[in-house]
Amino acid sequence: MNQRYLISFFVFFIIFRTIALAQFSGGSGTQADPYQIGSLDDLKLLSDSSVFWNKCFIQMANIDASATIGWHNGQGFIPIGNDTLRFTGSYDGGNFTISNVFINRDTTDYVGFFGYTGTPGAIQNVHMTSCSVTGRSYVGGLVGRNLYAIISNCSTDGDIYGKDVMYSRSGGLIGVNAGTVTNCYSSANVHATGKIAGGLAGMHSGLMEKCYANGDVSGEGTVGGLVGSTTGTIKESFSTGQVTGNNRTGGFAGEVGINATITDCYSMSNLINQSYAGGFAGYVSGNNALVSNCYSVGSFSTTTGYAQIGGFAGAANASAHIDSSFWDTDVSGITVSAGGTGKTTAELKDIGTINIGGWDVVCETANGTKDIWAIAPDQNNGYPFLVWQGLVYETEAPVILTFPSDVVTHVQSDCQAVLADYRTSVSAVDNCTQPNKLVILQSPEPGSLLGLGENQVVIIVKDLAGNMVMKSLKIEVTDVTKPALVCPENQERILASGESAYTVIGEEFDPVSVTDNCTLETVINSVNSISSLAGAELGQGKTNITWTAIDGSGNTSVCSFDVQVSRPMTIQTVAGSSVKVYPNPVTTTLFVEASAADRFYVELIDASGRRVYQECFVGAINIPVGELKNGIYLLRIGKNDQYSSWSIVKTD
Repeated sequence: MNQRYLISFFVFFIIFRTIALAQFSGGSGTQADPYQIGSLDDLKLLSDSSVFWNKCFIQMANIDASATIGWHNGQGFIPIGNDTLRFTGSYDGGNFTISNVFINRDTTDYVGFFGYTGTPGAIQNVHMTSCSVTGRSYVGGLVGRNLYAIISNCSTDGDIYGKDVMYSRSGGLIGVNAGTVTNCYSSANVHATGKIAGGLAGMHSGLMEKCYANGDVSGEGTVGGLVGSTTGTIKESFSTGQVTGNNRTGGFAGEVGINATITDCYSMSNLINQSYAGGFAGYVSGNNALVSNCYSVGSFSTTTGYAQIGGFAGAANASAHIDSSFWDTDVSGITVSAGGTGKTTAELKDIGTINIGGWDVVCETANGTKDIWAIAPDQNNGYPFLVWQGLVYETEAPVILTFPSDVVTHVQSDCQAVLADYRTSVSAVDNCTQPNKLVILQSPEPGSLLGLGENQVVIIVKDLAGNMVMKSLKIEVTDVTKPALVCPENQERILASGESAYTVIGEEFDPVSVTDNCTLETVINSVNSISSLAGAELGQGKTNITWTAIDGSGNTSVCSFDVQVSRPMTIQTVAGSSVKVYPNPVTTTLFVEASAADRFYVELIDASGRRVYQECFVGAINIPVGELKNGIYLLRIGKNDQYSSWSIVKTD
């Protein structure tokens, strides 16, 4: 291995190691843990290091990129992704802004904040403000060229310059798009030296939905307020910026190519100096191209000396279709078009016009129930607009027809009740929005936990215009569960010599257990009416002890047991041995103890003379009497025909 090779390897290793150890503001670059972009330094690391262009990123703060004007000898920011290595990762802007990005690369293609994006790339929630982006061709504020990546909820403003004198392919958001673009907009002004420029995209062949552009667009030809040219699908989008071009110039699209589909769109762009110009499309050139349910309102700077000028379309292929589309003849001053139907301003502002055209409009169902279009006199200058724009088209709130009654419910666990879903018990109607499209909300949400007492649940019914009606019901949460109270079994205690009463020791007669599902308030006994029996005196005989547990809701549980207090019997001598029998009276067990380790015989006889128990024992024996009837029994103990007798009282 020669020295030159070693040096080269060492330099490569140092560079690779530096990149590998480079840190963003956090994260590891995976979908679950994306790299965090929190500063301009993070953006610079991303743009400078292509090794990261297939990773995942999330922006954590607004970033001012003013310093990029001094980067790379005045060329500014390096686009992320190029024709050699596309950006195929994901970037979530977090709805933060990136301001004052400067790019000046007029001899370079694929220029934008992202130069070239590809599948499976995804860019969302990125908002670029006051950007200045200059490139040769494939130039966009956000992306120079998008090849099948998904772009959503993004925006740009500033100035975009495409310097190629032939095909600048420039757009406010994207230079050339072959992917999916949804809910995006651009306020950037687009300046193309050559052909193909659009307010949102220069060229479009993918899917574009719910997008708009309101910046000014200028170019040599094939210039449109939203797109320069399209062979893709565009739905529910619009343009309002001024459009300047010399050929194939349209307020919405410069050229609508083969198999392109544009539905439910409009343009309010004004046009300057053009041939093959139309208020909506300059040239609908493609076989099987379709433009439907669209309109244009825009002025023409002049029509004198220019060829193929149309109120809606300048020119159209014989196999193309322009259906149910209109232009404003008063504003444009033009009464002819290669497609579409001319309407006066008053007619175009009349909902009857678009209803006749078969547009899906709110407050009607004959043309569909998606509710794509709306009209309101004080919105969008009185012209039709798209419902997703969020403009107010009516102010009448829904009317609630059925509503649940107030409810009493019981706690289930942990002294809480799970709130049911009462939305299904609500029905309502609206003057415009169909019942199945009314939004019904509940607060607190279903599944929430409610505590004891009265709770208010609010139901909100909203229509598509944002009008709402609120109504509430009361949910009273109660506790009907009694405390769980368990007493000891019946007890027996023998008095010591000289004692007249038994003194309770500590917790010996307390409940075995006492619990409650909510709040246990009180536990008292019937002997001294307090929560402890410690120190209480129980006289000779049977004492019934009752414990009572009461919870915070007044639910009560009771349990009881007996304590039999007895004196030991006088010790008698049986066949030379001292024998002690206790207690007497007895409830459950009679204890017999003999002082000598002799074998004794014992029997228990009821009042009728029937023997109910007999056994032999040595030392001691326990005689079970709990199952015997109450009364007086004769106990006989002896050996070798020598017996002593006791009268035993059996009680409960």
